[in-house]
This record gives sequence, structure tokens and C-alpha cells, in this order.
Amino acid sequence: MSGSAPSPASNFRPVADFPPSVWGDYFISYVSDSQEFDYNNGTQIEVLIKEVRKMLVSKTEKPLAKVDLIDSIFRLGVDYHFEHEIDEVMQQIHKNYVENEEIIIEANLSSLAVLFRLLRQQGFHVSPDVFNKFKDEQGNFSKILFSDVEGMLCLYEASYMMVHGEDILEEALAFTSNHLKSIVNTLVPSIAAQVNHSLRQALCKNLPILEARRYMSIYEQDPSHNKILLTLAKLDFNKLQNLHQKEFGNICKWWKELDISNKLPYVRDRIVECCFWVLAAYFEPQYSQARKIFMKVFAMILITDDTYDAYGTIDELELLTKAVEREAAIHECRKRIANGWKDINEEFLMPINVPMPFLKCAFNLACFLDVFYKEKDNFTHSGGLMKKSIQTILIDPQRVGRLEPVLALRADTPVIWVLGVGSGAQRRHSERSRRSVRWWAPGARLPVMMRALIVLSSEVEEFALIDVTSGLRV
Repeated sequence: MSGSAPSPASNFRPVADFPPSVWGDYFISYVSDSQEFDYNNGTQIEVLIKEVRKMLVSKTEKPLAKVDLIDSIFRLGVDYHFEHEIDEVMQQIHKNYVENEEIIIEANLSSLAVLFRLLRQQGFHVSPDVFNKFKDEQGNFSKILFSDVEGMLCLYEASYMMVHGEDILEEALAFTSNHLKSIVNTLVPSIAAQVNHSLRQALCKNLPILEARRYMSIYEQDPSHNKILLTLAKLDFNKLQNLHQKEFGNICKWWKELDISNKLPYVRDRIVECCFWVLAAYFEPQYSQARKIFMKVFAMILITDDTYDAYGTIDELELLTKAVEREAAIHECRKRIANGWKDINEEFLMPINVPMPFLKCAFNLACFLDVFYKEKDNFTHSGGLMKKSIQTILIDPQRVGRLEPVLALRADTPVIWVLGVGSGAQRRHSERSRRSVRWWAPGARLPVMMRALIVLSSEVEEFALIDVTSGLRV
């Protein structure tokens, strides 16, 4: 017979020595945790949703202000409450300010870049040629833009919406990324942190749930931020966190009862990370049942994967490792990944053949890979970025600022409404029920958000400053 028999060493099937879980039984405690989400906060969320909805549907002569609002809604992770309203607003903007796929509204670079990104995100065909106006006579992006850090960052994010054949967005990506890298160390710390994060993880490739948690602190520092929107985002985050904690707890309990660590000791104990992968795909509350099923399916995939890997021979594993480590292979993989993102962007453009919720789920799975596998295997070695991300989303709640729940009064409680404006407060007495008393504030003496009433209840014996527009204590 030709050829020699394989050596015993080459046929040895090793059992991988994976690091233990960094979580242990931590999440199982949420199964028996009797602490529920504060339903007063739940009521407040409904009030806030109505207020934000009013902002979206209100008529305005400043469409770009509405675009900024929608961008903040997306980045804060509460867009799932307003899908219909956002669709209507973006359709109206597309109808009024896009002709033959050309954006015709006059605006600065940052506003145009945000508008372009959102229109593409919503599936509209819009041409990137709108950015040609920011080029010089030689056809290069103008150096005048160097002083516009916000505009450069917005153009950088917009360039990732590119599809095949859009050279101008390829140029924009190279131009903005190179310049932002060169100046990041000269920027004030808060802006430098945003630039560094975007260079490391572009907005459109980040997981919505991670972006929302990160963006809340940035948005809060913006002097022009919308308090109602920010409070909604924080309360909604905490409500979802409570739901997700219980989902994770039940799956971790199920995993422990399977006794995988003893029955299949070669399998990675990464059930929390599996659950987080599924959560990243779709975090919205209406998909809770789907997540519970998918989490168990994902756990079975993990077992299958580790069974295959652990029982691969040395020769088989070395051949695979050498194949993926070749420089040419790495270059080709990166090229195909870049083209893959362009394919994904094209799939989101209308007409859409696949339901949008399914597309978003698949897209978020791709984003998960980009976030956690781009630099190393953060799934297997989960003590760094993965652990930090899970703690941020599932353990640390958001601290809600000055807006608090409405003062709880019974409908039949006699109240005295005291108008708290200036030094000479006018009083208006009423023995009618709280439901029948109308808000009253001076018409033009203060901005809308500053008009307030002080409510005094003889039964509750408590003062509360109530914002007239939202019904929230401030």
C-alpha cells in the first residue's frame, strides 16, 4: 500500500480548555426576583410616547429640525414606538425635497449627511451626488471642511450607507476617516471620544441597543436636548432591561438544569453570551417569545459547533488555520466583507422583497459579528468587551434625571391649582375633580416648557411642579 499510516499524534482529538463563564449563576437570581418594573413609570412612558408622537406629527416650516428629532429617536433606541409616524414624516420629506433622486434642500454638510443617511435607512433611493457641492475645482473634497468636525463626522457616518458603484461615498469615507484620525488628539475630550468611537465602530454597523445606551449620555450633555425624549429613552431602557433580565434568568436556569458542564465538558459555557447575541438581533418587547425560542436554538448550535471543533484532529485544524491565516486570504475576506455590507445596504432600498423586521434582524446579526469579532473572538474570550457590553445593557440601569412621575391624585381629590409664575403667584381654586380641571398658564410670558402649575393637595400634603405640556413633575 502506498502512503504511510497517520501517526497517533495527528489523530489525537483534543478537548479544548475554554475559559469558564465570567457570569456563573448571576442571572439565575432574576428568576425569583420579585422586584418588578415600577408601573408608575410605565404610565409615565405612555404619557411621554404621546408627547413625542405629537412632536413628530406637528406641522413645521423647519423640516431639518424634524429630521434631527427622528435621528435622535433612532439613536436613543425608541424608534419602535413611532414606526408609522417616522415613515409618514420621511415620505413627506422625500416627496417635498427629493427630485429625480436628488436632494434639493439647501443645508450645511452635517444636516445633509444626516438627511441622506436617514433616507437611505428608510429605503429611499437618493443620490450621493448632493455631496459634490462640497468638492473643490480639482474634484476633491474641499479643505474648508477641515474646520467642520461635526460635518465631517456626519459625512463619515453617511458614507457607510454606500452601495456598489458609488465612488463619491468611497472618496468621502477615505477623506473623512483620514482627517478625523489626524485631528482626534487635538479635539476636546468629549468630541474626541465620539470621534474615536465612530472610527472604531461606525454608527450603521453598531448594535442599536448598544448605540442607544451609549448615546443617552452624549445626548444628555447636549444643551439643546429634548428632555421629554431623553426621559422616555431612559425609562424605556429600564423597562426593557427588567424584561430582558428575567428572560436571561429563565434560560440560564434551563441551561444549568441540562447539566452541560458535566455531560459535555468540552462545550463552552457561554449561555449568557448566546442570549446576548439573540437580544442584539431583536430587543423589542413584542419579540420576547421569539427570543426565548431562539436562545435555546442558539445554545444547541453552540453545542454542535463545539462538538465538531473539539473532535477535529490536529491535521484537520492546522489545515483550516493555515488557510485562513494566509495574507491573501485575509485580504480577500476583507474585500468580500466590504462588498457584503454594500449588498446589505442595497437590500434595504425599495422595493423591498423581504419584510423589514426580518431584514433588521438579519442586519443586527451581521452587526453583532462586526462588533464582537472584528478584532478578536470576544464570544469565546468574553471577559473584556463582551462582559462590559452585557453589564451595560443588562445590569446597570439608567438614572432618570429631573423629570419624575406625575403626582398621583385620586380623580375625586379636591385640589387647589396655584400658578407659579414670578413673585406674585395667582391662585385658582377648584372643588371639582382633577379630571375636570383644565391646565391654565399665561399665554406668552414664558416658553412652553417653562409654563408650570404648582399643585397643592390637602390630602397628599405635597407640592409638585407640573409641566403643562407633558403632565410631568419637574
